[in-house]
Amino acid sequence: MLVHAGICDSGMWDAQWGALADGRRLIRFDMRGFGRSPVPSAAYSHARDLIAVMDAAGISEAAIVGASMGGRVALEAALAAPARVSALVLVGSGLPGHEWSAPVREYWEAEEAAIERGDLAAAPGARAATIPDAAHLPSMERPELFDRLVTGFLSRPA
Repeated sequence: MLVHAGICDSGMWDAQWGALADGRRLIRFDMRGFGRSPVPSAAYSHARDLIAVMDAAGISEAAIVGASMGGRVALEAALAAPARVSALVLVGSGLPGHEWSAPVREYWEAEEAAIERGDLAAAPGARAATIPDAAHLPSMERPELFDRLVTGFLSRPA
């Protein structure tokens, strides 16, 4: 599942489509009010919409790649339906206003300390990557390197 940034629509993933679709079922959609999706007239949730798209496509579990606001939507979907998310790739994302539990904060502190030490083995499942000469949307700024990093992440066992 590819979830676009708040300044784009699903077309932002055009450069990734070929590389990421290789051997995978790949879905992207325009969140409400973006691209070909109309502006909503009633309350809605992008995260619930994401899960609804998965339901409509018959997808019980998926890796979700989200950029900026799309990453926040991916995080919200993972929090709402953790069994539906096999992996998250978050690009310049955040989750404003969420109060994380003490055990989650402690895990992150240990994980960050391990990453700072360069000890990724002590941070199970964590993979950090920096894309040189890219700012907020590396999928658009350095698509070849972004594709290589994401496909490598999705190809590794959890």
